[in-house]
Amino acid sequence: LQGAPRIMPMLEGELKTLVDEKAAVIKGWMRAGKIARTDPWHLIFSIWATTQHYADFDVQVRAVLGPNRGGDGRFE
Repeated sequence: LQGAPRIMPMLEGELKTLVDEKAAVIKGWMRAGKIARTDPWHLIFSIWATTQHYADFDVQVRAVLGPNRGGDGRFE
């Protein structure tokens, strides 16, 4: 579970390049007034964290939201 240090070259290379490219797109949206200004990298991390939360805690999310708010297929 502590493998990230072992793949540091990929993280600092391919992953960083990809995230920097996505951050540039988000910055463009901010400049265009399409979304509020914020740190684009932290926005990406927040999206990752939210996505992971839904993946890890699917049962809890569905229980808390209930059948009328979660909806079948909503998170598929």
